Parts: sequence; C-alpha cells; structure tokens
Amino acid sequence: MEIKLDLHTHTSFSPHAYSTLMENITVAYEKGLEAIAMTNHGPSTEDFSHEWHFVNFKAIPRKVKDVLVFKGVEATYTDIEGNLDMSNDMLKKMDIVIASCHSAFVCDKTNYVETLVNVMKNPYVDILGHIARRNFTLSDEECDIIAKAAKENYKLVELNSSCFERNKESVHENCKNLMIACKNNKTPIVVNSDAHFCTFVGEFNKPLKLLEEIGFDENLIMNTSLEKFMNYIGKKKNIDI
Repeated sequence: MEIKLDLHTHTSFSPHAYSTLMENITVAYEKGLEAIAMTNHGPSTEDFSHEWHFVNFKAIPRKVKDVLVFKGVEATYTDIEGNLDMSNDMLKKMDIVIASCHSAFVCDKTNYVETLVNVMKNPYVDILGHIARRNFTLSDEECDIIAKAAKENYKLVELNSSCFERNKESVHENCKNLMIACKNNKTPIVVNSDAHFCTFVGEFNKPLKLLEEIGFDENLIMNTSLEKFMNYIGKKKNIDI
C-alpha cells in the first residue's frame, strides 16, 4: 500500500507553518509523490491566509519538478449548522476543499456529529479533515453515522498523520473506530500528512500501519494514485491537469 498524493499541507504563508511551497514540493518530489495540495487556513483562524493568497493561485504553475500542484484551502466550520469561513463563490474556485474543525465550541461532544453531517451538505467540500482529532472518544455508532453520511454525500474521510503524533488515547481510538466504520460502509478515504514543516510531507507510515492492521480495502483509498483520485474527484470538479 502506497500513498502517492499528499492532499493536506501548509506553507509559511500561514504563521503556524514553517516551510515554503517550493520546499514542500521539493520533498514531495524526493519522496516520489505524484501530487501535493497546498491547503492553508481560511479566515476564521488566527493564522488565516489573506484572500489575495487564494485569488492569485494562477501565479503557481500546475506542475513543478514533475509534481502536480493542487491549490486549495482548509476551511473551518464555524457553527453547528456547518457553515464555513469561506464563501461558496471562493470555495468553488478551489481545486481541493478540506473542511475541518478548529473551534472547541463547535467541536463540542454534544454537537460534533450533527455539525459534521451538516458540513457534508456543502457541495464544494471534498475532504473532511482530521475528524478523529478530538479530546473525546467517538462511539462506534457515531463513527458509523459519519461514515455513512460521508459516502452518501460523496465526501472523502481523511486519516491524518498528525493525529498519530498526539499522545491522546481518544485520538488514537477515534482513528481506529472511524476507519473500521469506513471499511464496513465502503466509504472512500484519503491519507494525508497535514504537514506544517516540509520533512513531514509524504509521511504516512503510522496511518498506513493502522489500515493494514484492520485489513482496510486499498480500493477505498483515493490517493494511492493520481489517476484514481482524478477519476473520483473528476465526477464533481473540472480540474485541468
């Protein structure tokens, strides 16, 4: 099992990350990745990227050092209705839209699953970012609801490498429970690094170990090849590569 696209990375355009886009691309090239996505934060976070960052994506070549570059955003949901911190007019211009929670209030245990299901209704969302990265444990039933809703709404569930760097039992348990639910419901997923420094780009060993342990179907991992991902994402987006 091999991941060839890293679809969740950050650059130094956001103060909480430490490498440039070119440094991330260089590492992706050295590790044999076919593609990388730049997905800096939307405007509701303290380290948000200015709108000019997103409207000037045309300045970035589509391919650098034989690595395809997707230009996207990690948008944040701002309420339990699933509203995001970027307008739909902007979202529809992105190659990749990851929707993630960065607010303790919105990600409260009492409304988390409801919020996620509402987020999935947004037609411009492609990937549900680091669902497992919570201070509370998601039950088997809650994971099943999330996996079924993601499949029904044509969203990719992310297994995020950064979750395995956190020494929290709830996060590790959530990763396993959520992936088992995706396996049982045949819900497509992606494995991403969420790199905030270039050397972490393309680091997937720990999540892949988990997927192998539970016997996850490789056919459900949509970023094992560029062709596979484009066949999936191309059903709802017209990305010129």
